[in-house]
Amino acid sequence: MIDFKKYKRFFAFGCSFTQYKWPSWADLIAQEIPESYNYGLGGSSNVLLYLSFMEVHQKYQITSDDLVIFTWTNCAREDRYLDGRWHTPGNIYTTGFYDAEYVKKYADLRGYFLRDMGIIQGTKLILDSLKVDHHFHCMVPLQTVNQYTDKAMRNIKDIESRYADVLAFIKPSYHEVIFDFDWLKRQPRPSVWYNNEFHTDPHPTPDEHLEYILKVHPGTVFKQSTVEYANEYTKRILADAYIQDIEYIKRPDVSRL
Repeated sequence: MIDFKKYKRFFAFGCSFTQYKWPSWADLIAQEIPESYNYGLGGSSNVLLYLSFMEVHQKYQITSDDLVIFTWTNCAREDRYLDGRWHTPGNIYTTGFYDAEYVKKYADLRGYFLRDMGIIQGTKLILDSLKVDHHFHCMVPLQTVNQYTDKAMRNIKDIESRYADVLAFIKPSYHEVIFDFDWLKRQPRPSVWYNNEFHTDPHPTPDEHLEYILKVHPGTVFKQSTVEYANEYTKRILADAYIQDIEYIKRPDVSRL
């Protein structure tokens, strides 16, 4: 259960499951805690989530009066800081940002999992030391190869054992809780236009984000106005049969913290 009345400020970290064209779980919680900061950035790796958190802490000095929530993402991601901003292409095996030779030579699933478990554990240790209430969600199980499949990484049992405590602290993923391991199972879904064609969008609707929070934090109570906010945005999204470059919420460029 999350008691929103306890907190003065709220900080959210994640990828496009945290900040997207329409309201996410972070925007719903922002209805409950007015001083809120959403540092989600589409395509981000867990490394960038951690770096964003550290930079935000340096700027705002997060305290025990605050609530911090991460929605961790798929481990096999690499970001690059170039020309004054972060470039976040997403999963290294499914994006064209890195050429095939680079992926073959340098990408290693075990290495990504080892890296990210250390980052997540380190984040938790910092928040524990600051006595800050925090929760860890995830887009997909951290052991999966990418966000499009439930295929698990191999040869990581020793790492899972080493980080068993922090893995147990992370709530079950959206892929499990809301989508039953099939992004397109729940219908209707929004459609978006990119690469000159329409695609069904697997990103959770505001109603699905609300459902996720209530399922992984049973007993949490949202104001009726927040529930209506989620319902109305969901209706609007599904009514726009083919979403192109619509942004329902305008936000600052979080790639430049």
